[in-house]
Amino acid sequence: MQLYFVQVEIDGYVAEVFFNGAPLIGSPSGTKHSLIQVNHWLIDGSNAIEVLVRQVRPRRQESAAETFVDNSSLTVFFGQGDESHLSCETPFEVLTSLVETTLPGDERSLPYTVRAVAGVKSPFPVWRWQRSERLPATDDMLRGAIAFVANVYGIVAARDLARLEELAAVTFEEIAPAYRYSPDTARAEFRKSYQWLFSQPNFALAPLDPHEIDFRSCCEGRLLDVRTRGGEAAVRQQGMETNGGWFLPLMIGKVDGRWAILR
Repeated sequence: MQLYFVQVEIDGYVAEVFFNGAPLIGSPSGTKHSLIQVNHWLIDGSNAIEVLVRQVRPRRQESAAETFVDNSSLTVFFGQGDESHLSCETPFEVLTSLVETTLPGDERSLPYTVRAVAGVKSPFPVWRWQRSERLPATDDMLRGAIAFVANVYGIVAARDLARLEELAAVTFEEIAPAYRYSPDTARAEFRKSYQWLFSQPNFALAPLDPHEIDFRSCCEGRLLDVRTRGGEAAVRQQGMETNGGWFLPLMIGKVDGRWAILR
């Protein structure tokens, strides 16, 4: 099937990569190499890759003359291909790209954003997140978002699989078909995973502190990326910071006046 990718090659930049306004990946250490499938973010018409550069950290690289020079490089490709390109061994068709290089002495005000756009005829329907209301930065909106996240947290804490499956409907109805999975197959895999997780006697969630939730507006204000101020998932397993474990990525919005998980 047709797959759409964003390939990230970052050395020496503390940056964050976005696709159509959705945060894809960051490079807090200054280095990141990754291939990301973005079918579920593709829209009909102009599709944009953006990189927000927060800091430049020149790296040392040996030149052909065997001397050392300091530089930084950032390359982001958006393109299309198929399953054969998932291994990164076969180049996919590049639709647009961003290339940045910083050499010693280069000066540029930070932070800054670089952007590139490609027109695509999307094979997918209009996503629910595209129909989400633009969320105003008001106290009422914030209270509603906090209440919804607290509700999700309570459902997971209660190990209520039926209600969690209902909240996660977008996974089965939109995301799975975008990658040629049937909704029924996606639901079955979801149930199996969470039945196992909820059966673990030591499964417990990290405390949810509403004051520590950081709602990041994205996709032209239609979605909120839900994290803690430390950048962690707001709904996550206790002890994940040191031992790893389960977490629930949440991107929420309002469709037809109701809060929902949209990605």
